[in-house]
Amino acid sequence: MAAIKVYLSGSNVIVEQAGETTLTILQERAKYVVLQPTLSIDGVSPPTAEYIQFIDIFNDDVRTGLILEVQNSTGGTYADLKALQKYLLFIPRSSVNYVTKQAATAENQTTIISQNEEIKNSLSANESNNEELRKIKEKLVYNNKILDKIYNHE
Repeated sequence: MAAIKVYLSGSNVIVEQAGETTLTILQERAKYVVLQPTLSIDGVSPPTAEYIQFIDIFNDDVRTGLILEVQNSTGGTYADLKALQKYLLFIPRSSVNYVTKQAATAENQTTIISQNEEIKNSLSANESNNEELRKIKEKLVYNNKILDKIYNHE
């Protein structure tokens, strides 16, 4: 994900991101959204927001980038989300969207282990079915040989 350069130019918010079309958003239609994770890695410390989106609310054009890589017009970056938010005061709308990341829990690990056991049991059942099919095929070959002898009078 490429860095995003965001700045005010006259009455427009300019959002530049390498590989994407530059957004020129009327200031009154501009919005930014902080994507806030709801689960922390250790389950105790508050999660740190890493991503931010810049949106033209009129036509829903969106650019997403890392908070620490957002730049001003001269390429300067900001130490943290609070510093970036102070800079982005020229954008009239902002919000936070909570995003849930799937954390490793005892419950979902137990579910995965259980599913793996079911798969192993299914494979074992299929192997025994395959063995039965092999025996049936051998019997068919044997029976066909006998039928061939009967019809060919050997």
